[in-house]
Amino acid sequence: LTDNGSRIDFGSLPEECSTSLPLVLVNCGTCSVPLSLEIRQPNDLFSFADGSKLSNFTIPGVVGQQADGEGVAKEINLFVKTAGLSVVQPRVFQTELLVKLGDTLLGIVDTMVKVGTAKLRTKKSAEPVLFNCLPGETVTRTVQLRNCGNISLALEACMEDL
Repeated sequence: LTDNGSRIDFGSLPEECSTSLPLVLVNCGTCSVPLSLEIRQPNDLFSFADGSKLSNFTIPGVVGQQADGEGVAKEINLFVKTAGLSVVQPRVFQTELLVKLGDTLLGIVDTMVKVGTAKLRTKKSAEPVLFNCLPGETVTRTVQLRNCGNISLALEACMEDL
């Protein structure tokens, strides 16, 4: 059902954060398929774009000739929001996404996120880091950074043209 088999893994996410991942369902048949996606309770972290736990839609059937394995795709974004959470140690939150055709269960997609704390600290210094150089020259400076949290921290830094 997913790129990862029947599992959606949001990976590690810090507190007070949100993100989404797509779930793509494909109808390779010629008939329209009315589906229901339901996020199993009691987990309030996961939802669909409108904040609900239930999404109903129809994937149209294939019209004309299609190569084997091709069909009509429907993409649904699944959201996770960690707002209001406070964890001392990293904690894994899980739920199940039920895929139904009427009352018939077609599949279950295990869904998980690891929530922790990401804290970036720099060395306390009275002196700012300065980058001074003449045109055409290069300069290198070192800035000490420390992740004082309990999950991995991805950091992107860039210098803008001044």
